[in-house]
Amino acid sequence: MKIAVRMGHLLQGADTGAAGFLVETDMNRKYGEHVIQYLLLDGHDVNNVTPIRANSVGDSLQQGISAANAWGADVFVSLHGNAGGGTGCEVVYGSNAGKVYAERICNAIADCGYRNRGAKIDVRGLAELRGTAMPAVIVEPLFVDCRSDSDLFNDVYPGKFADMANDEELGKAIAEAIVGHEIKNTMVQPVAEL
Repeated sequence: MKIAVRMGHLLQGADTGAAGFLVETDMNRKYGEHVIQYLLLDGHDVNNVTPIRANSVGDSLQQGISAANAWGADVFVSLHGNAGGGTGCEVVYGSNAGKVYAERICNAIADCGYRNRGAKIDVRGLAELRGTAMPAVIVEPLFVDCRSDSDLFNDVYPGKFADMANDEELGKAIAEAIVGHEIKNTMVQPVAEL
């Protein structure tokens, strides 16, 4: 499968993200790298369509959309972090095909310990859902301005797996939800020196 991944917002300039206990752009790159890592590990083609710079929010969005469409992606996943005083995860979709991904991703994130706010149909006409030629979702795994969500992401509370940091656990869960099955980590782990 060809999967386009956009880590929502830029590190600086016109399209920076939300900030609270976490900074959205730092957070989504942490878990986003694990999403990409596990998708590649499972044998998928992944195109990181996150722009490096943009003149405006619209330009930033259009660069990601255009790159995904030109590449012929099978699915488009935009990774974010929510803000505004809530708690938990939600995934926004724009089509019935996108709804399938959104529901699986929401359930997988909730299994990592975040409140499940559910898959939500786009009612605002969001550019990434409107402009992509393939099923697309916008993933909001947690609220960056919520202390408990941020503490869970920062590993203050242990996740499901003792041997995995919570940002990796979140990225792996999202990747598995995209492909619809468990992804085994078959990478050779270094042997500890005696």
